[in-house]
Amino acid sequence: MCKERIERTVDVKGVKYFEYTLATHNLEITYVPSKITEEQLHKSLNTVGHDTNKSKASDEQYDKIHGCCKYRTHVHGEGEHDSEKKEDNHDENGDHDHEH
Repeated sequence: MCKERIERTVDVKGVKYFEYTLATHNLEITYVPSKITEEQLHKSLNTVGHDTNKSKASDEQYDKIHGCCKYRTHVHGEGEHDSEKKEDNHDENGDHDHEH
C-alpha cells in the first residue's frame, strides 16, 4: 500500500530510478535535475501524506494514509523529522542519486 503509493508518486518525468524499502522507510531515487527538482520530489511525497528528511506532510495529509503506512513516533517540532538516511551522489552525467 505505502510502497505502491510512494513509487507511483515518484514515477514521473525526470526520475530515472526509484525503489522504496518498506522495512526501513527508505526511498532510493535517481533523477535528472534539469527535469525535476529535489524540492518537487519532497513536496510530491508530502502531498500524498509522507514525510521526508527535508519536509513534513501536513497533519491532514498524513491522517489520510492507511494506518500501516504511518510511522511517526512523536509530534514533530519545527524543522524536526524522524531520522532518515540520505545519500547524495552525482554520476558522470550530472544526475543525482538520492536515498531518503
